[in-house]
Amino acid sequence: MLARELQAELFAQTLAQAFVHIPKLRLRLSIQ
Repeated sequence: MLARELQAELFAQTLAQAFVHIPKLRLRLSIQ
């Protein structure tokens, strides 16, 4: 696998995790 492809896949996974975690963080912040 090319380094660029690996980096792109890692970036996609990071983005996906961020989209999952950010709403939870916002919810937690809005509750407090």
